Amino acid sequence: DGADTSMITVTLRDGSGNPAPDSTLVKLVAGEKFVDLDGNGYWTNGVDSIVSDANGNGLWDALGIIQSSAFTSGGTGVVTVPYISGNEATSVYVKASVDDNGITGSVDVQIQLTPNATISSIYMASDSMSLVIKGTGGIETGTLTATGYDHQGNPVPEGLPVVFAIIDNPTNPLYPGQDSAHLANVLPTETFTAYTNSQGVASCPISSGHYSGTVRIRATAGSVLSEATQVLIASGPPTTIFVGVDVGGDCNVPYWNTVNERVPVVAVVHDYMHNPVNDSAVVYFTTDESSVMSHIARTEGGEGVAASEWISGENDQAVADGIVWIIAETAGGTVKDSTWFYNTSLTDSVSLESSNPVSLLADGATKTTVTYYGWDVNGNPVHDGTDYEMNASVLSVSDGQFDGACGLAWANIELTSSVLKADYSTTGGNDDGIGATDYVTLWSFGGSATYTVTLTTGTAYKKSCAINADASSIPLGSSTYIDAFIADRFGNPLGDHTLNMTAGTGTVTGGTQNTNMYGEAYGFQWTAPADSASIGDHVISIQDTDPRGNNVILNVTITVE
Repeated sequence: DGADTSMITVTLRDGSGNPAPDSTLVKLVAGEKFVDLDGNGYWTNGVDSIVSDANGNGLWDALGIIQSSAFTSGGTGVVTVPYISGNEATSVYVKASVDDNGITGSVDVQIQLTPNATISSIYMASDSMSLVIKGTGGIETGTLTATGYDHQGNPVPEGLPVVFAIIDNPTNPLYPGQDSAHLANVLPTETFTAYTNSQGVASCPISSGHYSGTVRIRATAGSVLSEATQVLIASGPPTTIFVGVDVGGDCNVPYWNTVNERVPVVAVVHDYMHNPVNDSAVVYFTTDESSVMSHIARTEGGEGVAASEWISGENDQAVADGIVWIIAETAGGTVKDSTWFYNTSLTDSVSLESSNPVSLLADGATKTTVTYYGWDVNGNPVHDGTDYEMNASVLSVSDGQFDGACGLAWANIELTSSVLKADYSTTGGNDDGIGATDYVTLWSFGGSATYTVTLTTGTAYKKSCAINADASSIPLGSSTYIDAFIADRFGNPLGDHTLNMTAGTGTVTGGTQNTNMYGEAYGFQWTAPADSASIGDHVISIQDTDPRGNNVILNVTITVE
């Protein structure tokens, strides 16, 4: 235990039987037994020869603690030193050697380190993790072993009791009492007591019953519990098979135009109680497009899983539609299952979620999302991650990739409205409330589709409008030109607005003008009166008479000198 101590006494005598002189050097070592060929009293690697190699590493190892040397004293020729035990239950050899004061020789004494007779931990295992139901053929009996260890990790001595118990034994609710397993010759609900052998191991047989399931067994020694060990009781012949393919979440692979691309195929086979079938069950795979290996690996590892690969190499639309079926069967074809996935080409067409035009207020903030769908040459959804390009004249759009789910490939494009630099929908009549019509197109290989997006403008907003005179002061009888700018609340120029200019004095020329696509109206002219009585400030007004003009009136003051 690394603490227990024994006193080692070495007595030295000369050839006449007299005690060795005081201060005679005695060399001491404790460990595995060896032959001291060089006579130096200690192990010399590569020179000395090991006799008992406790841990089988081919080297000499110290076991426990003892001082390396001592001197005789008191005229007795005796040396007494303590030896402290190691932590492994084994035989230790203490070697005492002397070559001093005319006395030469060595002697070994064996000390047995014994384990603690109290079990501190239990390691439990089974020689078979899977048994078959009684009477269906195969292995029906296994052996459970429980190894007891003391607190130093040494196997306990023989004769200690260990109790085995089934802690979880599934029972068929239709047939009470037909449990999965039982221990030795006792009932499934009873425990079995075994005793440790010289290696600290207790054994217990386990046998299958008439019901399948996972049995959990535990070994105990007093209050010490082992970890639970599981034994699977399988019912034998396969009754159910499930086949699947590893194509990701969109049920899709982009291999229509490529050859020798691989898709993993797996089949899970179990018995009528959903236990994995025995190893080496054969599953055969077939397909209706390209090819699939009939089988690569039989079921193994107690998992009931068989594997294969589908191999691309067929893109003839006369015989293939890109919807690939995989069939898996076992038990002579009496147990089968199928699954499918898309084998798609590059994009052949693009469709819209809605054919209705999209309308956005041109405020620079309003957003909407439009959705496009991508389809291949067979009308199947394209693969997740297929590239596309976007194009628009007014709105800002970016290229991207289709998202995919099983049966669908889509691109959600977020559109954010813009504040326009011009009114791109002037008609020569009244303002139609449309600032621009944009065509947002998604292109992907051989397909494209376009959303029509209308950017609408607001009504005239006085704080966004402006009036300007070429000269702020003019002489009597002279003229100046005046222009106006009309925009909505967001700053969008408004075209096709009819503006009328009036003045209380002077003469107005070109008093009615229409705004152009930039919201500008030119050609207004005002001529000041010629009489000196008109010297001073004069107010000229321009009114927006368009139905969307909100009767906005803009004023400018001109000084006549």
